[in-house]
Amino acid sequence: AVPTIRHSRFLPRCAAAQHTPALSSKEKKEIRSRANAMGKQCVVFQLGKNGATEAAMQAVDDCVTANEIIRVKIVGSCPLSLDEATEVMETSIPGAVVVGHIGNTLYLYKPK
Repeated sequence: AVPTIRHSRFLPRCAAAQHTPALSSKEKKEIRSRANAMGKQCVVFQLGKNGATEAAMQAVDDCVTANEIIRVKIVGSCPLSLDEATEVMETSIPGAVVVGHIGNTLYLYKPK
């Protein structure tokens, strides 16, 4: 069984995770606009009752690397809060940044 990562303080701090792109609020707004314009074509990934396991974070990383922008839905059974999930994704996925959220859905961006 893969251990569940419940809080970002348990994540190893690697040099690659520190290099997230610095985006202005205008750039974040444009990226959110692109994700909304994509509609159903935008890939949606769900975090459920197992939370942010290493396997789930690897799958999210692969997905965002291939698509540049994805939506990550935090399901009600997920043990992480929205803020914890944001922090975990930004620290465990090198180069990725959460550009916004609507409800329990995060917009994750990783430039190609």
